[in-house]
Amino acid sequence: MSLGAENFAFLRAMVRKEIGIVVDADRDYVAEARLSRLAAQEGFGSVEELIEDYRARPVPLHEKVLDAMTNNETWFFRDLQQFEAIRDVMLPHVIAARSVRRRLVIWSAACSTGQEPYSLAMLLRQHFPALLSWDVHIFATDYSSVALAKAESGLYSQLEIERGSPGAMLSRFFSRKGPHWLIAPEIRRMVRFRQINLTRPWRAAPFADLILLRNVLIYFDDPTRMAVVRAAREHLAEDGYLLVGAAESILDVDSGLRMEQINKTCCYRRR
Repeated sequence: MSLGAENFAFLRAMVRKEIGIVVDADRDYVAEARLSRLAAQEGFGSVEELIEDYRARPVPLHEKVLDAMTNNETWFFRDLQQFEAIRDVMLPHVIAARSVRRRLVIWSAACSTGQEPYSLAMLLRQHFPALLSWDVHIFATDYSSVALAKAESGLYSQLEIERGSPGAMLSRFFSRKGPHWLIAPEIRRMVRFRQINLTRPWRAAPFADLILLRNVLIYFDDPTRMAVVRAAREHLAEDGYLLVGAAESILDVDSGLRMEQINKTCCYRRR
């Protein structure tokens, strides 16, 4: 272990304050794993040296350290039952309600490297061709600039493609580019990426018919979780849907939301 107790305590406090992520006191190995590559890239012999330098000169390393401490685990059509509920119930309901205005807004609020918003875009193209004549916006936001850069490239490895992407989608919406797969321009054009820190005021956040706030709340403490969910509800259309991760629940987080069961999927709607 090359990250001492004092520097680990400093790191935990700084990450919690800046981006709301809670690193448990007994998980120093997580910080070590996430920062080891950055330490090597910046020319330090250890994570300890990296943090020591950061504490002396925070500005050059600040965003890089915070970015490295985010968890960008994701895959295409993650938690497939949720995407089936979106396809079978949520989108048909919202589309019917927007038939006059013909405008649809979806927000992937913790999009990581882009698999979630691109999955939504592919689902729309595959199952709702009538939306081609609509004004459709898929906004995708994340704190990590590194993850967003990869998402905007639309370029994925064979392993990333194999994690969740159905074969029919692969043949229709991806093309080979060397050892990688490039998502189709028609799908890439449907998604707009922005950097947002969910624990700060959401000046660039959209008002959406469907919000996916999945697999991010588990990293926050209770006050931060409550603030983020409340802000999400305020950006949700009156008849819209909010989805969190399949293993997450926000029943006791915001009294302004009610839970609704769709098949085996729980979603949340404004009261």
